[in-house]
Amino acid sequence: MKAWTYAVIFGIGGALGFAGGWCFSKRRYEEKADEEIKEIKNYYHKKRLEEEKRMEEINAKIEEKILNVDNKPADASKTAYNRIGDDEKVLAEKEVPEEEEPTKPYLITEEEYLNGKNENEKLSLTYYVYDDTLADDCDEMVDIEETISSDIYNQIIDSDGDLYVRNPITETDYEIMKVEASFHERYGGY
Repeated sequence: MKAWTYAVIFGIGGALGFAGGWCFSKRRYEEKADEEIKEIKNYYHKKRLEEEKRMEEINAKIEEKILNVDNKPADASKTAYNRIGDDEKVLAEKEVPEEEEPTKPYLITEEEYLNGKNENEKLSLTYYVYDDTLADDCDEMVDIEETISSDIYNQIIDSDGDLYVRNPITETDYEIMKVEASFHERYGGY
């Protein structure tokens, strides 16, 4: 036989060996991956069942406490109250005030402005440093008291950057950008 025949036979044998090994490895690793996926699914299925069982136990305890409170005789509640000391009675009688909604504009964070879950209108205002002027998007001067209040206006003057304000009365959120420019030079006066 000639040398090239041996080379062809050797090449064909090598190719068949490589193909067989590749198919065997592929099947082996697919089986291994399938087993691991199955184990992970079982693990999380067990965790979910445990969590559901735990939640059912918590709900049962809550329902039990609610029923115990509802079914408690009137005398028992008086007895429990009488055991409270004089100082504690005063604390027990005090009502916790409800958190009131602000009635004037207040500062908010940039995140609250951008991702606010409220339905407030969002407007941008520009504070011109050189002539101490506040203007809206239409380049018209705004009434400070009606939009952001003089307290916040004074904070803008002292701030280093942009501020965000929520006005609960007008249901508007303002982004106030501070620029080193003059409103009057830019727009020709009042």
